Amino acid sequence: MNLERKTQLPLAFFEDNKPTLDNFIVPADGGEEFFGVSSNRGIIEAMREVASGTGPQFLFIWGDQGAGKTHLLKALATQSERVPKFTEGVSLYTVDDVQNLNDSERHQLFELYNEIRAHSGTHLVAASDRSPKDFEAEGWRQDLTSRFSWGPVFELFPLSQEDKRRIILERAANRGLTVSDEVISWMENNLPRDMHSMTTLLNNLDRYAMAAKRPITIPLIKECLSQQDDTKEK
Repeated sequence: MNLERKTQLPLAFFEDNKPTLDNFIVPADGGEEFFGVSSNRGIIEAMREVASGTGPQFLFIWGDQGAGKTHLLKALATQSERVPKFTEGVSLYTVDDVQNLNDSERHQLFELYNEIRAHSGTHLVAASDRSPKDFEAEGWRQDLTSRFSWGPVFELFPLSQEDKRRIILERAANRGLTVSDEVISWMENNLPRDMHSMTTLLNNLDRYAMAAKRPITIPLIKECLSQQDDTKEK
């Protein structure tokens, strides 16, 4: 298994607890502030209101890859369609990765916005890697991009490396694990850096180290990853 480059791990290796609003991690400082209100904390508050059936009818969340947009949408609803059809009796809809929608799906999203607006008590949360203004600049149909701003628009800020390191060390300590700075640095330089991947890796390493009755070291991590890779190839 070549670990000289960023390790490409099977998706199953990172599957862990179901995303919830409670296990979404907000930066220590809450993220950037606008008018004295933390953006990331404001998103969580708005999402909790939507989940309870109150709050704004529309939310649009944008931010860099790995910031946690998909986590938040999955915490609200699970659906198989990229753009769900409006259904009587369903009150909450989500659309992730809006930037990847094709023309047909964009039209479906346009119609979904209209249906949601016509039915009080229903909600739509959409997420993308760019802001509504960016879509306008890229030439997307204006009657759709204007709908992205029908409700609050939040920019979701990713955790800093300092935040990630602090959280990993705290979670390791809570499990009674000792993870050295050298091990953390190796993980940051060789493995996916998003928080979900790192914390799920820590969970798997905890189980692996416990079974092997060995401390978490770089050789142990490589051994654990190699076994996962071998299992995938069989």
